[in-house]
Amino acid sequence: MVLKDGSTLKGHIQYNPKASSNSIKLFIENKEMILSTGDLSSFHFDYNEKFIIKDLGSKEVDSNSQFTRLIFDGELKLYKLLDKFYLEDKKGEIFPLHKEELSNSKQHHKDNKHHLYILSYALQGECRGKIESNLQNIPLNEKALVKILSTYLTCENSDFNIFVDNRNNIKLNYIAKAGFGISRFKNSWGDNPIELDKKSNLSPIFLAGLRLDELRKLKRVSIDFLIGANTQSNVLDFHYTTDIYAIYNGTTEYTTKSLLGQMYLNYSFIRTEKIEFYTGGGLLSRINRLNVQSSSYESINKRNGSKQFYENEVYNLNSFTMGLGLKFGAILYKSKTGKIFTELDLEYMPRNSYISLSRFVELDQYNTNFFIGYSFLKRK
Repeated sequence: MVLKDGSTLKGHIQYNPKASSNSIKLFIENKEMILSTGDLSSFHFDYNEKFIIKDLGSKEVDSNSQFTRLIFDGELKLYKLLDKFYLEDKKGEIFPLHKEELSNSKQHHKDNKHHLYILSYALQGECRGKIESNLQNIPLNEKALVKILSTYLTCENSDFNIFVDNRNNIKLNYIAKAGFGISRFKNSWGDNPIELDKKSNLSPIFLAGLRLDELRKLKRVSIDFLIGANTQSNVLDFHYTTDIYAIYNGTTEYTTKSLLGQMYLNYSFIRTEKIEFYTGGGLLSRINRLNVQSSSYESINKRNGSKQFYENEVYNLNSFTMGLGLKFGAILYKSKTGKIFTELDLEYMPRNSYISLSRFVELDQYNTNFFIGYSFLKRK
């Protein structure tokens, strides 16, 4: 950025023209400064947007007290202030292209072609033939205006600079997170109740994948695509009473290995330069493998008290399950290349497993997961 006295400063700029078009926040080595149009002559972002102070002669707004965006700089210049475009011709005369500023004239054009009349007036000479066919169909947007001006000045062999946002529509980040999960089972809706007791509810989880964030039009939105693994060794005790005559008591020692797949849509509801808080929801999938080390149960007859002992596998895990997830996260540290974050994930996996006794009892799985993770930008 260039100060009024001609000196320059470099740092991280925070500028929101919709909130305040006449001031910026500058961060240099964790120190925050607020600078206004009274302090600056211009500032230029790394991604190639440039803002200056320019007297546009506007009747609707005092342009001298606002930062005006310089989009195209050559013998012809294109500016933008508060979502309105202005064209400066070769003589230095500035014309508003937005229809509302021209609507004070007695002639009212219902076809919204005000900017076309200005362009037709400004783009004269031998090179007009290069753009004549397109001159009557140019929409009033940045891309179209830059294209027509650059075509015209290229034909005239005149130098120019274009200051437009050169960032990709999305940022691609690699992401990895590790943590632990707490899982519990609950009878699926409509099944007879069964009492369950897991000896251990904790299991390690690792996930890695991609995060697409800072979407051009939805800067608070990000999307996660993750795959990972989860392994758990456990002992499950169960107690089940039928309505007729039997009581079942059993235990199963098992190990599960799961390949995890996740897709989350996230939204940042608090976002500052240093930290960020977000929430998200998404779809989950698991490819499961169950290895039973031992399984047994006893059946007790309610009528006569007789017992029978069995060594059968009664606990089973579905090989593929899908569910829903809800997450709450916080980005604790930000740099230009990476972020450190923590997350709390809540998962619901319906009919994830079942116990097969006198009848089929399906179980829903509820997981509460805690993660610490790191994301970093994909290098060009």
